[in-house]
Amino acid sequence: MAELVPERTLRRLELSVTRRLDGLLNGEHLGLLPGPGTEVAEARLYQPGEDDVRHMDWAVTARTTTPHVRDLIADHELEVWALADLTPSMGFGTGRMVKRDLAVAALAAVGFLTVRLGDRVGAYLLDRERLRRRPARTGKAALYALLQDVLDTDPHRPEAARPGGTLAVPGPGGPGRGGSGLFGGWGGTARASRSPGGSGA
Repeated sequence: MAELVPERTLRRLELSVTRRLDGLLNGEHLGLLPGPGTEVAEARLYQPGEDDVRHMDWAVTARTTTPHVRDLIADHELEVWALADLTPSMGFGTGRMVKRDLAVAALAAVGFLTVRLGDRVGAYLLDRERLRRRPARTGKAALYALLQDVLDTDPHRPEAARPGGTLAVPGPGGPGRGGSGLFGGWGGTARASRSPGGSGA
């Protein structure tokens, strides 16, 4: 079995992703704890400096003359599916990165935000021969395996993106000066190692 991209590299990517994209991902099923969701819970006293004033329950506040907020029940069990184009055209790019690198980065961004909530992520991988289905699973190990599968799919991609080579990630400021957006702040390169002494996840 091919070794995965070293965990320290994916950990760095995970931190970059969650710092830039961390948001509210709601699922299909109600959870048991208060959190972001659509189902209202009971009203409680407002805690200055801790509660969001947008959750103020004005009806209860007016009736009791004391500020109250109403919590929401968190939604969980989200299942996310991605479609990745891994045909030879994704090997096109610059000396710094190819389109495949951006596909891996985008899949990692969605994947890390999904698995950190305990939800599942799966993918359909389109290569030059067929469309393959990777079942939706939860956990970082499953996500790392999916990302490695994306890197290993096309044996004819440029050497810089092959296992044993590197996955180029834009440095600070992106390919040029003043880069912006999600990918502009990811520095360094992600190295996929197959050597006997390499470290796997």
